[in-house]
Amino acid sequence: MSSSLDLSGKTTAELRTLIANAERVLADARAPAARHAMAEALAAAAREQLAAKAPKPPVRPNAKPSVVRDLAKEGCATIADAVALLSKEFDLTEATAKADTKQPHAALGKDGKAKVGGAEKAGLASIDRYTSYRRGQEVAVLRLMLPAGRTDGIDAVWEAGTRKTGTEDGALGTVYSGSDPTSAITAYRGLLAKMAPKR
Repeated sequence: MSSSLDLSGKTTAELRTLIANAERVLADARAPAARHAMAEALAAAAREQLAAKAPKPPVRPNAKPSVVRDLAKEGCATIADAVALLSKEFDLTEATAKADTKQPHAALGKDGKAKVGGAEKAGLASIDRYTSYRRGQEVAVLRLMLPAGRTDGIDAVWEAGTRKTGTEDGALGTVYSGSDPTSAITAYRGLLAKMAPKR
């Protein structure tokens, strides 16, 4: 129940002092009943105001709905599995690519998961997870994209394609774009067959 006493101008420290003082009065059996009643009202009002001032848990600006989180997790697992499978057929190691590539790409992130793309980092996409292989100036990419603002996962797209490093927009020349990850992986395998050494 809301108190009629207005303590909104009090600081947290002042409110705690008011509560402590009111509790001392209430603990004094010799204090008159009217004083007890006033102390009770004051303590209740101070506690109410203190609760209103309590800091709220911060809302993560990049918090994503569970559907998007689950889709990203599933996409990362699919990409990691694809890399494990393709690595048995092709040498996708950075060491091998260094032969004619100044900045070879790691197939996965340092945590062993699909890499997080720039579009997701910049908030331009809800999901941008990918793997890539660079040889010379050409980069082959397999990725899962979901446009920013979509929370149902319906518009998620699997893409496989290549782009040239050093190009102004870094646009992906797609050879597959659709909802089927298996088709995207098959298309990516075809790109690797032209770029990466076989095992």
